[in-house]
Amino acid sequence: MISGSLILAGQLFGTAFACGLNLYATIAILGIASRLDWIPNLPPGMLGLEHGLVIGSAAALYLVEFTVDRVPLIDHAWEAVHTLIRPAAAGLLAWLALQGAPLYLQFGATAATVGVALAAHGTKTGLRLIVSTRASEARRRSLLRTAVSLLEDFAAVGIAVAALIFPNVAVGVMAGSAALLLLGGPRLWRASALGVRAMLARSRGFFGSRGWRSREQLPRSIRSAIPFEPLGRSPARAASAAVSGLPGIGEYRNGWLVFTCDGPRFIYRSLFRTHSVQLPPTGDVRLRRGLVTDAIDVKGAPSTNGRPASRQFTIFLLKDGPTPGVTVSELNTMGSV
Repeated sequence: MISGSLILAGQLFGTAFACGLNLYATIAILGIASRLDWIPNLPPGMLGLEHGLVIGSAAALYLVEFTVDRVPLIDHAWEAVHTLIRPAAAGLLAWLALQGAPLYLQFGATAATVGVALAAHGTKTGLRLIVSTRASEARRRSLLRTAVSLLEDFAAVGIAVAALIFPNVAVGVMAGSAALLLLGGPRLWRASALGVRAMLARSRGFFGSRGWRSREQLPRSIRSAIPFEPLGRSPARAASAAVSGLPGIGEYRNGWLVFTCDGPRFIYRSLFRTHSVQLPPTGDVRLRRGLVTDAIDVKGAPSTNGRPASRQFTIFLLKDGPTPGVTVSELNTMGSV
């Protein structure tokens, strides 16, 4: 027999995961289902979801989100704003659901559900990042984006309703949500981390100053991998970035693009050590501007010994660094070093 506390945890985490995917659809469906007595076990603190104003507002915002999701660039702005809204709303629902419980339990559950919603939101962002970078044609990107958006909506509603209508399988819903994250694999995890990291960098770049980072401004583990420049040479300068398609380091690897006296490098931290990868000489460099990240597609320069050029890779520049035009100029200048 599954204990009541474990069932409640499954219900809260299932709802939080759904909120991370689609907040407004989750709230609207929960409110309607509870009002029609489809959900007999809605916690008393969440009965406010039955109010017509709450249901109407959530439904209206869902329609706005449904429309915005299909508009390039604007959808990224919407997702960036909801990096804070979705986890905060999931935490608020957990707090309301545990009204009357000890404060330590309320605070703990709120923090946990915020983390679950943020993980779901990051997974959603990562999946969309993969779709937008892998689909070459605009029409194909639009179709894939629509399909992914609809899948997210169905998943959000299904997880939230199942967790509350069938409390005995709530733990299974929680485990299934965790399995969904795990089965995505390292590529999806890293893309998710890039999506969240890029949105936070976009906020920093909007409210603060942008520009290169000096050696002293980088994490200590990254500093140790940067060679010291000879006297009279320009000091190393870095920008937060990610790389996809560079052999040997995995897709959507998060790290730092660093220009040193030896040429451009990509430096990143794995679980046990810091890696420094010298970028190959550049041939064709193309910039694709975006609202959350700017992508630089780099095609390797032809080899002088008759070997084919290195394959194309992509550098994702975060929005708290230098302008992308400056970075492209640096790559063109130093790429052959």
